[in-house]
Amino acid sequence: MDKTMADPTILTFDLGTQSMRAMVVNRQGKILYYAQYKYPKPYVSIQPGYADVDPMMYYRTMRILMDQLYKQDTHCLQDCAGVTLACIRDTIILLDENKKPIRDAILWLDHRLADDTSRIPGWVLKASSVVHMRKILEQQYCASHINWLIENEKDSYARCTKVVFLPSFLHYLLTGNLVDTPSNMIGHLPFDYKRQTWQKDRDIKRYMCDIPREKLVDLVTESVLGTITEQASLETGIPEGLPLVATGSDKGCETLGVSAIHPYQASLSFGTTATIQFTLNKYVTPEKFLPSYPSVLDGYYNPEIEIFRGYWLISWF
Repeated sequence: MDKTMADPTILTFDLGTQSMRAMVVNRQGKILYYAQYKYPKPYVSIQPGYADVDPMMYYRTMRILMDQLYKQDTHCLQDCAGVTLACIRDTIILLDENKKPIRDAILWLDHRLADDTSRIPGWVLKASSVVHMRKILEQQYCASHINWLIENEKDSYARCTKVVFLPSFLHYLLTGNLVDTPSNMIGHLPFDYKRQTWQKDRDIKRYMCDIPREKLVDLVTESVLGTITEQASLETGIPEGLPLVATGSDKGCETLGVSAIHPYQASLSFGTTATIQFTLNKYVTPEKFLPSYPSVLDGYYNPEIEIFRGYWLISWF
């Protein structure tokens, strides 16, 4: 942070499933300015269980929130030292050679399933049977939205040069850098949760979602992912040149935000999905074959148990 600032602040965006929030927070954690926008239509279901959303909707919402903040105080960001994002997880976007979305994003709560497991090599099925992992491998293969796209939208996948999660795409729009952090890699991509990097080519678990390495983003551990470009500033209202500071998934940020950083502490999250998370410095699977997610803190993990429908049930009811 700039030491010349009397009280440096951070601009942060919390991108949820049903709404987005923007806050200006000082170093003591006090929220100085706050704005929220509920999406008129969080997603579109062309069939029961489907959930598609225009990924640019999230980017446009940033402009709406910035306008709300500036209406509260035109100088609300005069001491701002950086901007951060906390995004929903496992929301897949296909990008073409120009890094433009090929189709709508598939939201994390989408239930479409692939049904052709013939792409899984025979040796993988045999090896997974030996370790009693075949059932979960086939289940996760079918649950991977990329496998559904390969089966049902071959042209879209063929045109795709990058498969990314939502925060990766927003990092690119804001800074021009298509990069992300291990702490955002929570979902159906070939990610090694223990090593916190992409899975090796011959890793059995990779065949749950076997995306070529060249279609995946570069993972970085730097604290700054880039700076807000002139174009992004014009489009969103976020000041040009502000550093985009690396964070992680929404649940991981919540766990860190409530200071649940010791093994005897837990973070309860009551969002669209309800979860309980811990922070550990060693890799521990919360259930058999269920990975422990990477923490926002480098080298740490967030074991998690979730109820897929949390507070979403209240708004639905």
